[in-house]
Amino acid sequence: MKIASLKPDLILSSKVRHEKVYDKLNAIAPTVFTETTGGPWKENLAVHAKALGMEKEAAAELKSYEKQAKALGEAIDKKYKGKTPSASVVRFIAGPTRLYQKSAYSGVVLEDIGLERPKSQSSEDPEVSMKDVSPEQIDKAEADLVFVTLADAPEKTKQKDVTSNPVWKGLKAVKNDKVFTVPDETWMSGIGVQAARHMLADVAKATGVELPKA
Repeated sequence: MKIASLKPDLILSSKVRHEKVYDKLNAIAPTVFTETTGGPWKENLAVHAKALGMEKEAAAELKSYEKQAKALGEAIDKKYKGKTPSASVVRFIAGPTRLYQKSAYSGVVLEDIGLERPKSQSSEDPEVSMKDVSPEQIDKAEADLVFVTLADAPEKTKQKDVTSNPVWKGLKAVKNDKVFTVPDETWMSGIGVQAARHMLADVAKATGVELPKA
């Protein structure tokens, strides 16, 4: 096992990812699992911090991030004169196109900023963090701002089918040039404070405001 060759002092993961190999991992090094990943990232941060003996540092970093997110939301609100823009999150993968919900990692960050979400992406159920849509259903992504990520090479996804579809072209964000391609690594896979800060920077750029200092 490659993990064993790294000779780790501690292994962090989640039951949803690696529960079946817990015993093998724990035989290599002390292993700490959270229940799942994604939406509960703040709670998971606390678990990881405790395992590392860095509770105070993690709490301070999270507090700093939340303060920055709130300040960004206030700056956006001021620029938009109280009419908070809505934000949609679309992910192209080698399979159905996905819309990410409030309960997803990206949804939590957007909520911290204070952006509105479309009705199609308003689920707060941790078991429903994404919704698959066909090219013809992409109108469910309707919002003032549309953030797009790619998890796979474009030719392996439905991106071309979606973006060439009249339904996509009819979205106000497309018409207003408010569609922004952002890194999948931070918006989907990062799932932590550092990635969240990158998201804040992307949202600041998309809304045309200066990112407040942390």
